[in-house]
Amino acid sequence: MFSQKGISSVLLSFIFLGLSLLWGCNTSSSDLLGKITVGIVSYETAEQALQQYQPFRDYLAKQTKTIVEIEPAFSELQAVDQIKRQVWSVVFAPPGLAAMAIQEAEYTPIFPLQGLNDYSIIVVRKESEIYTLKDLSNKKIALGQKGSLAGYYLPLYDLYGLTLAEIQFAPTPKIALDWLKIGKLDAVAVSENQFLNYSPQFKSSPFRILHKSRQIPSGSVLFSSTFNPQQQENLKKILQDAPPNLIEQAGYLPHIQPDDYQQIIQFMEKVQPLERKLRDTPVILTAQSTVKTK
Repeated sequence: MFSQKGISSVLLSFIFLGLSLLWGCNTSSSDLLGKITVGIVSYETAEQALQQYQPFRDYLAKQTKTIVEIEPAFSELQAVDQIKRQVWSVVFAPPGLAAMAIQEAEYTPIFPLQGLNDYSIIVVRKESEIYTLKDLSNKKIALGQKGSLAGYYLPLYDLYGLTLAEIQFAPTPKIALDWLKIGKLDAVAVSENQFLNYSPQFKSSPFRILHKSRQIPSGSVLFSSTFNPQQQENLKKILQDAPPNLIEQAGYLPHIQPDDYQQIIQFMEKVQPLERKLRDTPVILTAQSTVKTK
């Protein structure tokens, strides 16, 4: 025979279990997301970057009922660190960073970013006597930061086999063009769209394109692996259902599949053996060589 006290304990246990199950059923995946940190790469000021994504942040916070923070990075190098440590749960990444996030940090591409067709290019001064890539032998060149497809990975791939006097790393495309204009360097690597955006800021267009590489894919919105599959699906639906003006301002394409980055990942893997030599002087861009490092 059960005592009255024992029956009461059993009943209380069932009531507690029922309430727990009911709470679990009524708690959506989005309620369990915790804080969402949205990472973006911007060459503008922090104020401009935050202002652009403020409506997106407000919408996402309202729909997920959680804290949403926008964290801009002002160079690819800073973004690489945040991605590798998975500090960013959602990333608006240009193509090189997107490929790296997929390959090295298990991010999942969700939507492509808006943008015109783009290419990696190498630029010289208009009066330069450099007319082919081979003419860059024993010259000084500026690359972008690691993580940049147009400014880092593709130029290294195209320059393979050359010996350069020196490589410097420009934190932004605008600074790279500044260096080129004042004669600090003989050539710089940037994307064509970046070049077209910044070159009008220089009087009399003092540059010309030496080399135009292959077309590069668009960037992507990516989700961190810290989201489980159901949370990713819920978050994807929230972004797809956002108002059109907000989507336009944030700059993503919510009903198109993201680009395939496998070829880009292959390019990145092919240039990785060169990376340990990039601060040597001179810089011998072949698979085997050792020279004095600065």
